[in-house]
This record gives sequence, structure tokens and C-alpha cells, in this order.
Amino acid sequence: PLYSSAASDVYKRQLLTFSMLVSLGGCESQVKGHIAGNVNIGNDKATLLAVVTQLLPYIGYPRTLNGIACLNEVLPEK
Repeated sequence: PLYSSAASDVYKRQLLTFSMLVSLGGCESQVKGHIAGNVNIGNDKATLLAVVTQLLPYIGYPRTLNGIACLNEVLPEK
């Protein structure tokens, strides 16, 4: 399983969970929680934005924009 694999570290698991939730759509509260979780382990906003950007062709603009909105809400520009 993913969570017990030595090849999959906590950073990758958090990024995968974040990307799956953004892809599902309608999970904005969970997406926000996993944004905070990613930041807590060292994945920054630029990394999360890169993930959402890579998902764009597969998940479409509405879900991509919702993911970016969640990022900006949890991690506003300073």
C-alpha cells in the first residue's frame, strides 16, 4: 500500500492526497486542510501551485481555479 511503501515519503503522500482532493472537486474544506498539512511538512505554496498547474489539462479549469482559490485563501500573498 501507498502509506507503507518505503519509496513513498511523507512529502509525496501529502502531494498525492492534495492532488487527488483537488481533482475530485467539491472537497474544498479537505483541500484547505491538506494545504496546511503540506506546508507543515515543508512543501511550499510554489510546489502546490505547480501541482495544480500540472493537473489543469486533466481536471479542467473549474477545479483548477477552485484549487488555486483554496491555496490563496490558506496561503495569501504577503
